[in-house]
Amino acid sequence: MRINYQKLSSIVFILFLLTKLLNAQVTISGFVTDAENGEVLIGAYVQDTISGRVVSTNVNGYFSLSANNKCHLVFSYIGYQKYSVPLMVTKDTLLAIKLISGAELSEVVVNAVKRTH
Repeated sequence: MRINYQKLSSIVFILFLLTKLLNAQVTISGFVTDAENGEVLIGAYVQDTISGRVVSTNVNGYFSLSANNKCHLVFSYIGYQKYSVPLMVTKDTLLAIKLISGAELSEVVVNAVKRTH
C-alpha cells in the first residue's frame, strides 16, 4: 500500500483550518439600555453560557466580551426580563440590547452581621 504524503498533508492542513475557523475567538461588545426610555443599565450582567464568561456593563452601559464565534449570551438586570440570544459570528460584533422592565421578585433574603468593636 502506497501512502500519498502530499494528499495526506493537504487533508491534515484543511482539517486544521476548519478547526481554527470553528473555534475562532471574537470580541462581542455593545450597549445595554432600557427598552422603554433608552437609559443605560449600569452593572447589567452579560454571560456566555457556553464558555461561562461573565462581564457587567460600565457606567455607559457598555460591555466587551471575548468569546468563541459560536456562543449563547444571556443579558440580565434586576427588575428586568432576561434576554437570551444564541450567536454565530465570524468577526468582532457590536450589539445594541434593550431590556424590558417588569421582572418581579418573588422573594428577597436579607442577611445581617452584628459587629462588636
